[in-house]
Amino acid sequence: MGKKRKNGIQTAFGLLNVKRGLACALVCVALFPVMMLLRLLEPGNAFLESALIPITFFAVFSGAFAYLLFQTARQRAAAYYELAMWLYAAFFLIYLSYLAGISGNAYVYYASVILGGYLFYLDTVQYVVLAMMELLGCLWFVMSAGTVLTPTGICILAGVHLFAFLSSREAYEIRKEHIIEEHKLKKEMNEAERDPLTGLINRRGLDRRVAEVWSKCVARKETLGVFIIDIDHFKKYNDRFGHVQGDDCICKVAKSISTTVGKNGLVSRIGGEEFLVFVRDMNEKEIYELAEEVRAGVQAMAVPAPEGVVTISLGMDVAAADDELTLQGLYGRADRQLYIAKNEGRNCVRSTRTKRRLSRIG
Repeated sequence: MGKKRKNGIQTAFGLLNVKRGLACALVCVALFPVMMLLRLLEPGNAFLESALIPITFFAVFSGAFAYLLFQTARQRAAAYYELAMWLYAAFFLIYLSYLAGISGNAYVYYASVILGGYLFYLDTVQYVVLAMMELLGCLWFVMSAGTVLTPTGICILAGVHLFAFLSSREAYEIRKEHIIEEHKLKKEMNEAERDPLTGLINRRGLDRRVAEVWSKCVARKETLGVFIIDIDHFKKYNDRFGHVQGDDCICKVAKSISTTVGKNGLVSRIGGEEFLVFVRDMNEKEIYELAEEVRAGVQAMAVPAPEGVVTISLGMDVAAADDELTLQGLYGRADRQLYIAKNEGRNCVRSTRTKRRLSRIG
């Protein structure tokens, strides 16, 4: 198993552990007022008196550990997450060995053991250690409750622990297979949406990502921009230097565009030497300036070409997002501007919002 996939599985299990720990804490919190009410209705009930302490303890500490696990998992702090998990296991030992024991009721302890078996998704080593902790808790429970270890009692205790262990292992293996399958599907989808040469997303990947944020853009009435970019005289470049050098040129241009756009937008390779950039969260002036930076950045690489250096032509469209606007519409208008830019001498930016060339270096 690759290190990346293993880390992904551990992260997935980590988040599941957080959810389970928090769920258990919430259950105990929900039980607390019920038990308080029963205590008022039935004062002097020894079981209710003793059970309030372990439930309160478990609710408070499970909630605190769930928050700690969530923070370490979110920060991807693997070492701290492992430490938090072991601290949680130690806390569970204390709960099993002492607080469940002082109730003097075997059912409280049995419920705790089964809860412990279902609570965590652990690997084999972790579960063996936890099982040893539960065994110590079992012995402490017997001693603290003053229970005599009869053969029947030993069989019941062993059966409860075995049931918890097998249930946890079965759940772990089933969930592990599901996570592995999910990772596989995500990897296949990612590969299907990536251009193998440049590593950029392809048109399919761009469409999916834009679809995910489009409704948000419309709700906020964001200003959206689309750039259609074409490498100038690329056929002449291929004829002069060959297709291997041509692929290298495409990769250099793709890297320059991606670096300039950064987190401001999505960059996609949509054809042989054509790229599409989708921009949001910027005002109209900033989008124009970004387009010019993209053009200037490619020229600044000074990659030798038959007619000087490699340059690009860029057509763009800018519009406010609304229910009538579509990506296809933006694309079509930007594409027409690209042809205007190429007809006007290339190495320039043309937009639907202006009649003059934003940049022209000839």
